[in-house]
Amino acid sequence: MDRLQQFPKVPPVEASGGAKLGLGARLKQRLGGRRIPLLAGLLAFVILVDGGLVVYDAREATFNTLYVSAVGKIRMLSQRLAKAAQQASQGNAVAFKQLRESRDEFAAVVQQLESGGNVNGVSLPATPQRVRPQLSVLQTKWQKTEHNASLVIGEERNLVALGAAVRAINDSNPALLELADEIAALSVQSNGSARQNATTAHLVMLTQRMAKNANAMLAGDVVDPEVAFLLGKDTNTFRDELLGLLQGNEAMRIARVNDEELRGKLGELESGFKQYQAGVTQILGNMQRLVNAKRATRDIFNDSEALLGAAEDLATGYDTLIAARKFNFIAMGAVSLLALAILFLIGKAFIDESHRRAEASEEQNKGNEKAILRLLDDIGNLAGGDLTVHAKVTEHMTGAIADSINYTIDELRRLVAGINTAAQQVTVATQEAHTVSTQLMHAAQKQATEIQATGQSVTQMAQSMNQVSTNADDSARVAESSLNAASKGAQAVQNAIRGMNDIRDQIQETSKRIKRLGESSQEIGEIVQLISDITEQTNVLALNAAIQAASAGEAGRGFTVVAEEVQRLAERSGEATKHIGAIVKSIQRDTQDAVDAMERSTRGVVEGTKTADEADQALREIEKISNRLAELIGAISNATRAQASSADQVAGKMKIILGVTQLTTEGTKKTAASAARLTQLADGLRSSVAGFKLG
Repeated sequence: MDRLQQFPKVPPVEASGGAKLGLGARLKQRLGGRRIPLLAGLLAFVILVDGGLVVYDAREATFNTLYVSAVGKIRMLSQRLAKAAQQASQGNAVAFKQLRESRDEFAAVVQQLESGGNVNGVSLPATPQRVRPQLSVLQTKWQKTEHNASLVIGEERNLVALGAAVRAINDSNPALLELADEIAALSVQSNGSARQNATTAHLVMLTQRMAKNANAMLAGDVVDPEVAFLLGKDTNTFRDELLGLLQGNEAMRIARVNDEELRGKLGELESGFKQYQAGVTQILGNMQRLVNAKRATRDIFNDSEALLGAAEDLATGYDTLIAARKFNFIAMGAVSLLALAILFLIGKAFIDESHRRAEASEEQNKGNEKAILRLLDDIGNLAGGDLTVHAKVTEHMTGAIADSINYTIDELRRLVAGINTAAQQVTVATQEAHTVSTQLMHAAQKQATEIQATGQSVTQMAQSMNQVSTNADDSARVAESSLNAASKGAQAVQNAIRGMNDIRDQIQETSKRIKRLGESSQEIGEIVQLISDITEQTNVLALNAAIQAASAGEAGRGFTVVAEEVQRLAERSGEATKHIGAIVKSIQRDTQDAVDAMERSTRGVVEGTKTADEADQALREIEKISNRLAELIGAISNATRAQASSADQVAGKMKIILGVTQLTTEGTKKTAASAARLTQLADGLRSSVAGFKLG
């Protein structure tokens, strides 16, 4: 490659007519080379414009989505405001929190639509001018609703307190109503005057009406002045009538109640009414604030539909922005078509450039073909083995090839001369190697014969040792079997001893229980004797009773029958006692026999245990002797096995040595054959290069 770079560059290729490329072809080549970059730059610009349009349209779509989402939130908040305001006007503390959050969120959304802001991480611009009229209508309606919501929120503490007061009235009303019913019933039962009875009945009616009016004031959409007036009037009337019953009131023509039970109930009613009256007073004291809050709540509810309608109109206005995006789509389509046209022009330019390059390549190939033919004429004699030829080096593209061929021919001349010299030296060396290999082969064959005889002797000795080792192993196994049998016998004796000990313990335990049974039988006999004595005394008493009844005459006849029954019962008890005594004595005799049998069995078990111990000692001695015998036989077997293993190793190594010797013999034979073949190859190589002409 370095030699090729030493030659000058090839001059411009001539055309088929022998002339160089003309001025028109060069100009076309330069314009064709510049047209593609220009079109590529234009395509990049068009793609950039199209990308900008896409980004702009995506940005507008995001803004429209955020606008529509904000309007949807406004719709939801307008309805939640109305609901939360109604619940807040009834004193619901949770509703005040919802009302405040809804008002603040509504105001924040309207502010974002008015001036723009950060929404979900996107910088939302202010509402476009074409939708400003709808937004202004929504803002106008929202200002009124926001004012009313703030008014209700400002009365939070009072309204929550009023709600608590109404709940307290509702909680205490059932107890007051029940107490008023009891008072009315007691007044009738205690024969109260007609005026007192009417007053107590009127208290029952007032209790019901006050609770109803208190709930109506807080729960209604508006505060009815008549209901408020009636609530205050009923409260005062209830208080005056209750005091009239307790203290008397001439103006109301109510006499003082004297019944203590009824006065106690009236006192309880007075205590419960004080808390009741405090709640009513709180409601009536904040009447104006309640009226204002109710009015604001009603306005919020009435304006919620108008606010919702304004939100719908605003959503329609934002929808018109989506229709305006069609111009973006048209522009993106036009730019995309322009990009496709530019791509078509670029493709056409690539095709034209390919055609131009193909024509130039064809002209260049024709010139190269002529130069190659001239080079082949110069080196035609090289195929016949003539290494004296020399190719002509020109300035054409084949000049470098001709110079390389000349260099190769020079190297071939030197190589052929070296091959002739080396072939002669190889022939002499291979003849000497063949002589030495033949001598080594005879020596290796003799050594292999001696090693084979020695290996057979060692193998026979190893077989004898293996037989001795096998016999020793059999003896060891027999000794081990004897040892195992002795061990099993000793274990069986131990198990028998343990079983006898268990039987002895069980017999002793059973004997103890039987003895306790005998003692219990003796106690039963004593109890039976006691029962027998009682029976005899009962019989005597029954006889005495019969005598006393007989002496009593007609009056003791019934007692005589009883005495006879007692006497018969005593006789049956005596017979049963005798029978039980006989059974107990029989149990005691059987128990004593069982105890004697248990003691004899215990003595037999003890004697059997002693005999088993003696057998165990004998088996232990047998086990020791068998164990020692097994150890000795095992040692003999191990020693014999070690000697047999050594003999096997020696025999194996002799076989390895024999194999190596045989391999050496074979290698020597192959070496001699290779030397002969190498001589033949050297002769062939010398014959092959003999046809080359060196000078």
